Parts: sequence; C-alpha cells; structure tokens
Amino acid sequence: MSTLTDKERALVKTIVRLNDKESIEHELQDCMDDHSSSDKVFTALKLLGLKLPDDILTVQYLRYASENYENIKNNDFSQPITRMQMTDFEYTANETQTVYIRYSIKSYAFEDEINKTANAIEGNFWDWDPDEVERDYGDSDTNYIEHDSSDTYGDEYTLK
Repeated sequence: MSTLTDKERALVKTIVRLNDKESIEHELQDCMDDHSSSDKVFTALKLLGLKLPDDILTVQYLRYASENYENIKNNDFSQPITRMQMTDFEYTANETQTVYIRYSIKSYAFEDEINKTANAIEGNFWDWDPDEVERDYGDSDTNYIEHDSSDTYGDEYTLK
C-alpha cells in the first residue's frame, strides 16, 4: 500500500466533490460485481485531463473515494491506497464436447442380409477396427471450472 500522488489526490477529490457517498458506494459495488470500470472516475479524469492505460484501473480510485469519503472532503489523504496489480488467474476446466465421427468398415455380406450383418457389426463395433472417414465437432458443455492459482506480476499501478 502506498500514498496518493498529487494527480491521484486531485482525482479522488474531484470524485468526492461530484458525487455523494451512497452513489459512489453503489457504483463501486456494481464495478466489483461486474469487474467493470467506473463512469464516475471517467468523468473526473476527463475534467482533469487525465487518462488511465486500462479502464479497470478506475476501480482503485473509486474504492479509495468510498472508503475515505469524509477524510477526502477534509483534505486528509493520509490513508494509504490499495492498488490494483496485474494478476494471472489460472483455472482447470472439464468440458464435454460432442464429436460427430463417420466410420467405415469394409466386409463381405450377402445382399439379402445386409441389415443383419450391419447389426452384428454394430454389436461388436470396435472389434472390426473401423476407419475414421470424417470428423466434425459440435458444441461443448462445461462440467465445472475450478480456480487453481493466481500470481501477481509487475508494479502496482500509480497515476503519476
């Protein structure tokens, strides 16, 4: 955790000046639920002529403004900011995919017993060592997704 830079102080001060605490908290909850960016922070950035390299970084300033609303109104920026950091999230998924395969089996059969022979082959299909002729992939169904690990890398983002 670190202290705010001058530009960051101006940014959170503008956010607090333009919005009441409840609307900041409401938008923060929406952003956290949807992993989305903040329109309130974009408005403040635009007024100050500042830009962020990634939209999601707006959330760190919205969170700071929410947690320190009264302090910011009193020009107290002594509380450290929790910064966002690039994180690599890894997951294991188990999916089932429908695969449509056409096989060919060549064998002798009497013309009047083709259906009987076809049924006999089907009963012991793999014993006949079929040749794959065509393969087509259908839709997948995800059975589960499990979070394995998360690793942060790079520096925390600071608006300088």
